[in-house]
Amino acid sequence: MRRATRVCCFIAAILLLLMPILPTGVVRSDIELAAGSLPPYTLRARFGIGISSLWGRTVNDYPLGTKLLNAGWYTDWTWQINPGRPNGMEYVQTIPVNVYFTDWERLRQAVLANPGSTWVIGNEPETWGQNTCTPWDYALRYHDLYTYIKGVDPTALIAIAGVVQATPLRLRWLDDVIKEYQALFGTMIPVDVWNLHEQILREDFYGWGCGVPLNAENKPLYCRKDGQIVYCQPSDPSSIWVTTGEMYLVTDNANLNLFKQHIVRFRQWMKDHGQQDKPLIITEYGVMMPRDYISDSALISYMKGTFQYMLDTRDVGLGYAADDYRLVQRWAWFSLNTWPDPFSAPPGSSFYGYNGNLCEWDRDVMTVFGHAYKEATQEKISLVAGWNLIGLQGPPVSTVATDVLASIASKYDLVYAYAALDAVDPWKIYDIARPPFLNDLTTINETTGFWIRATTACDLLIYGHPSGPVDIPLKAGWNLVSYPSETSRPVTEALASIAGKHDLIYAYDAADAADPWKIYDIARPPFLNDLVTMTPKRGYWIRVSEDCTWRVQP
Repeated sequence: MRRATRVCCFIAAILLLLMPILPTGVVRSDIELAAGSLPPYTLRARFGIGISSLWGRTVNDYPLGTKLLNAGWYTDWTWQINPGRPNGMEYVQTIPVNVYFTDWERLRQAVLANPGSTWVIGNEPETWGQNTCTPWDYALRYHDLYTYIKGVDPTALIAIAGVVQATPLRLRWLDDVIKEYQALFGTMIPVDVWNLHEQILREDFYGWGCGVPLNAENKPLYCRKDGQIVYCQPSDPSSIWVTTGEMYLVTDNANLNLFKQHIVRFRQWMKDHGQQDKPLIITEYGVMMPRDYISDSALISYMKGTFQYMLDTRDVGLGYAADDYRLVQRWAWFSLNTWPDPFSAPPGSSFYGYNGNLCEWDRDVMTVFGHAYKEATQEKISLVAGWNLIGLQGPPVSTVATDVLASIASKYDLVYAYAALDAVDPWKIYDIARPPFLNDLTTINETTGFWIRATTACDLLIYGHPSGPVDIPLKAGWNLVSYPSETSRPVTEALASIAGKHDLIYAYDAADAADPWKIYDIARPPFLNDLVTMTPKRGYWIRVSEDCTWRVQP
C-alpha cells in the first residue's frame, strides 16, 4: 500500500512539474530509449544544380530561384577564389584539363580561400568539345593537380572528372587512366570522391550524341585489332577504329531504366577496383533533348524517378557503407538556367537549347521543372494522429502560421506554442474552429517549438534550412523552442553555448507510443537520461536558470 502511494505521489509530482508544458491530453512515461544515429548527408546536401555562365549570368542572378529550389550545392564547370554562395550553397570547384595547368599561384589562393572544398579535376575528358585528352595525359594532369591541392589544403576532397555516362566504352577509358597512373607513379590513382556524369547519349563518332573517346587529334582513341580493343596506332593500317558504342535512341535520354543500369554498372566498376568505400557523386545529369522529343511530363517523371532512386536505393554489395549503402551520395541536375529550345536562346548565341531548365535563363523565375525539383527538396516531418511536438530546421519562406502548415491543411485542428518572453500571455493558440481574430498564434518561424494535433497521420512538408548559426533568446524558467539545425548533436554539444544555465530538457517523440517523453536532467546519472541527442525538426522544452541566448549551429 505504501509503495502504491509513493508511486502515485511520484506521478502527481511529474504532472505538476509539467503543467506549464502540456496541452490538454498529453502525458509522459519514463522508459529509456536508445539514441538515434546521424545520417551522413542531409537531404539538402544531396541535391545540387549546374549553372551555366555562357551568357554572362551567375548563381547570384537567381537569388529567389536558388532559395526556393533549396539545393545545397552547385557547380558551374570552373573554379573561383570567391564563389557566390547564395542561400548558404556549397560551391564545387572544377579545373579544366584540356591543356596542362599553369596558373598555380591563383590556384593556391583559391584553395586557401576555400578550405575543405571539393575539387573536380576535369570535365568529360574523354569527349570531343570538352576536356579532351588521352588517359596518359589525364593521369599526369590529375596527379599534378591532386598533389598540389592536397599540399596546400590536406582537407580538400579531390574528385575525378565525370565521364559522360557509365557505358563500357567510357569505363574502358577509366580503366586506362588507372593503368597509366600506375605506370607513371607506381600506385593506384588517389581519389577521394568518385564522380560521374549521366546523360544517356548515343556514342557515335559520325553522328549525334557524345561520340567516342578521342585522342589528341580528335580521332577515335581505340581500335579493334585481332579481336581486342587497343589504342589506335596511326602506323598500323590493320587496326579498325572504334567509332560506335551504345547507340541509344533520342527518347532514351530520359530512360529511367538505363539510368539505373548505369549507376549499378559504375558502382560495380568501383567495387572491382577496390573503391566501394568511396562516395559517388553525379556532377551533371539531366535531359538534353528539346521538348520536341521529350515532353514536360516525361521529363518531370524522369526527374522524380531518378531522385527517388538515388534517395532510396541501397545495396550492401555495392553501396557506400557510410551512407547506409546508398549507391549515389550527391547529384547536380543540369541545369538551372539553360533554355529549352534554340528559339528561346539569347540574341546572337549559337549555343543550342537543352531541356529541363529549373529557372528561366534571363529572369529569376522558376519553371515547371523547377517546381518539380522544389517538391523533392522539401523536408518532411512525419506526424502521427494526435499530439506532436515539432519545430522547423530553418527559416520558412513565409512565417504565417497557415502558410507553414499549408501542406497539411484539413489534417490538423489545434496548434499551441509557448512564448516565454511574453510573461503576461505565453501560450499562443491556433484553433481551426475559432474565428480567426481569436487565434493569437499567427506566425511560426525557425525558433518556434510547437504542439500540433493532427487528425490523421500525415507528412508536413517544410522548406527552409539554416544558413548560419541561429540565436534563440531564452527566459529564466521554461522555454518551448525548435532546434534549427541540419545536424543532430549530443545534448551537451548542442547546448554548449548555455552550459551551466540549463538543468532540464524534454522532448516528445509521438512515434514512440509506449514512451513518447524523453528527458535530459543534469542531476541524473547519464544512463538514466533517454534524451541524449538533439535532432532537427523536433521541439524542445528547455529550463534555464537565467535569461540567456542559445546559439544553435547549422
